[in-house]
Amino acid sequence: MLDQETWVEWSPDKSSIFGSSTEDGVLNIWDHNKVGERSGPASKFAPGLLFRHSGHRDKVVDFHWNSHDPWTIVSVSDDRESTGGGGTLQIWRMIDLIHRPQEEVLLSFIPRFSSHLWKALVLKTKQDMDIQDRELVNDWLMIIVYKERGFG
Repeated sequence: MLDQETWVEWSPDKSSIFGSSTEDGVLNIWDHNKVGERSGPASKFAPGLLFRHSGHRDKVVDFHWNSHDPWTIVSVSDDRESTGGGGTLQIWRMIDLIHRPQEEVLLSFIPRFSSHLWKALVLKTKQDMDIQDRELVNDWLMIIVYKERGFG
């Protein structure tokens, strides 16, 4: 049996994003543009589901998006059944790797992991060519990053 939705609210920042809370204490964040897409056979989540916040003990009765910090949400649960009284208010933010475009996320890792990329490049091309100038490859990687980000 599916859990009953207790609250639904659209993101004030992005028109295709909305959240829904359920009686099991989970708050789901969805991308409406991806709801109809097929998910892979190994996926156990519904298409369009971006994130599941499961920090509450009991049903989430209300939540709101922060209009000044678009991916920050305040959520409230009614914990009377599980704790004998009271409720919980949580303020939380999804990590930006979840909602940023995939290309942007990948490009953000290039500067941090250029030494690892260098090693992978050397291992892959060692049979084909002799690369000895590490600085040349690092410069090449940085040029790619700057061009992809529109700086050059």
